[in-house]
Amino acid sequence: MSETEQQWHFISVVDKEQYGPYTADHLQDFVANGTLTKETLVWTEILDHQWIPAGNVEGLFAPERARPQLLTGASAQAVHPLGAAPVAPVQAVPQQMHPQPMQAAQPAQRVAPGMLPSTLPGTMPQAALGAVQAAPHIPAPGMPGQFVTPGENYPPPGPAKASFGWVVTLASLSIVFFFGCLFAAYGRLNAASVTTPEQIAEVIGQSLFMILGGMALAFICSLWYHIMALVYLHRAWKLLQWGNVRTTPGKAVGFLFIPLFGLYWLFVAWEGLAKDWNRVLASHPNLNNGPRMSPGLFVTFCILGVVGVFLSLLTNDLEMMMGPLGSLSLLYLLTYLIIELLVLAKICKGINYMGQLYLMPVQGHPVTGTRLY
Repeated sequence: MSETEQQWHFISVVDKEQYGPYTADHLQDFVANGTLTKETLVWTEILDHQWIPAGNVEGLFAPERARPQLLTGASAQAVHPLGAAPVAPVQAVPQQMHPQPMQAAQPAQRVAPGMLPSTLPGTMPQAALGAVQAAPHIPAPGMPGQFVTPGENYPPPGPAKASFGWVVTLASLSIVFFFGCLFAAYGRLNAASVTTPEQIAEVIGQSLFMILGGMALAFICSLWYHIMALVYLHRAWKLLQWGNVRTTPGKAVGFLFIPLFGLYWLFVAWEGLAKDWNRVLASHPNLNNGPRMSPGLFVTFCILGVVGVFLSLLTNDLEMMMGPLGSLSLLYLLTYLIIELLVLAKICKGINYMGQLYLMPVQGHPVTGTRLY
């Protein structure tokens, strides 16, 4: 993410609520209209789980000019009203100076407004830390590689989204192109009244361009659809990592591609997600109202995935595809797709809930009131 794309959040000193995300330009507008002060706590992604006062963000506030001081009697008399007694000159008191070793000055670095300076201390002031702990709607953050104890608030993982609309669109296009090709080829075969495999191959060859084109579009949409499914699977596991779950996001997706072992790993990656998801949501107070996942639905999806592998080995022959086994395969594909969409709907709903967690108070109810976005 580039510097100009940094997204910022802040805690209002008025209602103690959390607002964001905003760009650096927005922060400068908030400073100008008085919404942000130097004591306002702000946060951006590179800070991990640390909130800092806005005054520590270099370039956000204009530098304060030192007030002029009157150092001589002459200058003081110049600004006195008429008739006032002159001010006596200030006598300098000699002081004994102790030489101190000089340190080389660090070169000043130009930092874009709203960006964190490289000299920012690694720890926040005690006053700012106390203000963060006093905010009741911000769960206690966990550090990477550590787990949150059950009974404590789960740290907000930050904005995360999943579009179930895109999933349904790609699945629908895959079905339209795939079955469109099959019905077109079936219609050509009926019109030609062919019976032997040689005649079937000849008729299909005459419509080869149309069939291949439709199948190619169906394959592209299906590939995109399954990539999105794996991305959302990875994202869901990533959101649970502070809950002491059974696997990491990389393993959950990567081990699915191991031959034979992937059949077993289906149950770990998908059914295990439902079980760990429900356990984590039940273990932390600020997640208790979150959407649950159905382990029964997920294990059904895994079983259908294993059945599909063996069914594909049986239907690799053209004659078998034209028989009852081919009809059974089409029925299986529709059933599998419906179950898969139900599974992805649960995952997308869970991801969107966790992605909005940073806008929710401890009780888990959505934040109410006027928003600036």
